[in-house]
Amino acid sequence: HCLTKPVRESELYDCLASLDPAVAAPPSRRAAAATRVQFAGLVLVIEDNEVNQQVATAMLRRLGCDVDVASSGKEGLVALEAARYDLVFMDCHMPVMDGLAATAAIRANEARRGRARQPIVALTGDALAGDAEKCLSAGMDDYLAKPFGLTELRAVLERWLRRREIAARPQPPPRPSTERANHVPARDDVGLVALEVTHQHRR
Repeated sequence: HCLTKPVRESELYDCLASLDPAVAAPPSRRAAAATRVQFAGLVLVIEDNEVNQQVATAMLRRLGCDVDVASSGKEGLVALEAARYDLVFMDCHMPVMDGLAATAAIRANEARRGRARQPIVALTGDALAGDAEKCLSAGMDDYLAKPFGLTELRAVLERWLRRREIAARPQPPPRPSTERANHVPARDDVGLVALEVTHQHRR
C-alpha cells in the first residue's frame, strides 16, 4: 500500500481495514473474532534483503512467532548450529551461498550427525511452473512465493507450527462512512493520527 502525505484519516482507516478486515467488520463479525489463532515457535528467517527481513519478521511476530534473522546462507548454518528452530524460511537467491546450497549443507549435516530433520520453507520470487518442485527436490519441505501476505504465511504456519488461541484486543466501532469520507484533518490532526498509531503499535 502507498499513502500520500498529508494523509486523510479516512484514507488511513481504509488502508488499515484492507490489511485487517476485522477492523472494518460489523459488530457481529467482530464478536466472532473475539479470539484469534497465533502460533508458538522459534523461526529463523534466512534472507539477504534487509527490507524483506523486516517485513517477514513483522508478519511472523504478528502471528505469534519468535524470530531470528540470518543475512546469508552461511550465517544461517551458524545459527542452526547454535539453536534448534521450529521452522526455517530460506530465501533461494542469495550471494555466496544461495538457499539451495544452504539446504543441501543442512541435510548433509543432519545425515552425518544423525540429527532430526529441520523443516525448511523456500522463499522465492520465482512463481513459475516447476519452481516448487525444484525447491522440494533440493531438500526443502515447503514453498512460499514472494510477495506473500498474512493469509499465505498463516497457511504455511498451520502446516508446521503448533497453534494457540489468544484473546483478541477489542476493535473500536468504525466511523460512519459519510463521516470518514467528508472528514479532512488539519495538518496537526494528521500528526496526531500518526502519533496515535505509533503509540498503539509500540504498546
